[in-house]
Amino acid sequence: MNDIPGRPAIQELRDALSGAASFGVHPLDIEDACRHHTEDGTTSPPSSGTF
Repeated sequence: MNDIPGRPAIQELRDALSGAASFGVHPLDIEDACRHHTEDGTTSPPSSGTF
């Protein structure tokens, strides 16, 4: 994973989840995420458009 300078909370989260989970931090495209849900046959939460 890439380090993001100036984002100590991200490093703290990585440290807290070390070995327990895998996660990434990246920009989120809400429309793309909703499209993926639709393609998978699931629904997007109505609140997802409020980000």
